[in-house]
Amino acid sequence: MNTQLDAATQALNRAQQDKSFAESVLSQQLASQSADNPSAQKQLADMQSQLAALLAKDTEDHPDVIRMRQSIVDLKQKMASSQGTPAAGGPTVDSPEIQQLRAQVHQYDAVMKEKTAQQRDVQRQIAVYQGRLQLSPSVEEQYKLLTRDYQTALDFYNGLLKKRGESAMVSDMNHQVESAEFRILDAANLPEGPSFPNPLYFSLGGLAAGLALGVGIIALREVRDKTLRTEEDVEFFLQLPTLANIPSVEGARRHAGGKDSADGPRLVASA
Repeated sequence: MNTQLDAATQALNRAQQDKSFAESVLSQQLASQSADNPSAQKQLADMQSQLAALLAKDTEDHPDVIRMRQSIVDLKQKMASSQGTPAAGGPTVDSPEIQQLRAQVHQYDAVMKEKTAQQRDVQRQIAVYQGRLQLSPSVEEQYKLLTRDYQTALDFYNGLLKKRGESAMVSDMNHQVESAEFRILDAANLPEGPSFPNPLYFSLGGLAAGLALGVGIIALREVRDKTLRTEEDVEFFLQLPTLANIPSVEGARRHAGGKDSADGPRLVASA
C-alpha cells in the first residue's frame, strides 16, 4: 500500500508540474493575442505564481489552492470573453496552439483528479489496516512467531536440500569410479642403486676415521709413556753414562722355559 501511495503521489506531482507548464505556455499564447490588455495578463501571471507557491507547500485539496484555481479560471474566462468578441458579435475563435494547450490542461486536470482519488483510496486502505493492527496487538506477535517458524523451517529445508545434493554428488562420483577404466600410461621405474648410503664413501670414511683414531691413540700413549727403553734414552734424559743392564723380573718370568732373558725389558743402572 505504501508503494502504491508513493506511485500515486509521484504521478500526481508530475501531472501538477505538466499542468503548470501547460498553463504557463497557454498564458504566454493568450498574452500574445491580448497585447491590448497588459494589466489582465500581469494579474494572471501573478495569480499563477501564487498558485505555484501554494502547490509547493499544500496539496490540491487545500482551500487556498482551490480558491486560487477558481480565480485563475474566472480571470481566463473574462480575458477570453474580452479578447474573443469580434466586431460583429460572433463567437471567439482560438488558434490551434491555444486549443491544444487547453486540451492538455483539461487532460492534466483529469489525471490529477484520478490520481487524487487513487491517493485517497490507498490512504483509506492504509488507515484501515493500521486500525486493525492497533486493535489487535497480538497480530504483530503472531506475525513474528510465524516469521520465525517460517525462517526455521526454510533453513531446515535448505539444509535438507544441501545434504541431498551432496549425497547425490557422492553417489554419482562412486558410480563414476566403479564404471571407470584405468590405464597405466607411465609404468614405475626401479632405481639402479640405493640413493643412500653410498658404500664406497662409507667404507673410505670408516677407514680414514679408523686410521686417524689409531694414530691418535698411539701418539697419546707414546706421549704419556715415560719409560726409558734404550741406553741412548738413559744418556739423553739423565746425562749419565750406562754401567750395566739389569733384566726385569717380570720379563724373566714371562720368558722362562727356554727364552733368552735378554729379549725382555731391562732395568738400566747408571752411576
